[in-house]
Amino acid sequence: MTINLSKPEKDPAEIAALKRLPSSNYPRCLLCADNVGYTGSMNHPARQNLQLIPLELQGERWFFQHSPYVYYNEHSIVLKGEHEPMKITHSTFAKLLDFIEQFPHYFVGSNADFPIVGGSILSHDHFQAGRHSFPC
Repeated sequence: MTINLSKPEKDPAEIAALKRLPSSNYPRCLLCADNVGYTGSMNHPARQNLQLIPLELQGERWFFQHSPYVYYNEHSIVLKGEHEPMKITHSTFAKLLDFIEQFPHYFVGSNADFPIVGGSILSHDHFQAGRHSFPC
């Protein structure tokens, strides 16, 4: 487990407000599979070169993609196939273990599902992964 004490990239109030907004049209959010090939708009970046690798975690359809933001070696996002909000449950940990069984050379983790310490996109269930060794 790692705890990031750095200043968040987004304001927690803004993150919380985004979680409460109804899903927009197309693509629904920055993580949805609908982004593959999307040419962009005024309020949504282009994703023409996005590639998703399908995988299954605990019997559910998920996808693996390399992140456009390289925070560490092979920084990746593992995203749920369905557009559902993040929610940390017992099943979350089973999915994380499923992932490392399939990709033993990667680490995987989940942001918290609330804005002040969690991820910046709470409207779509996802994990962070990568091929990096954190210092002990």
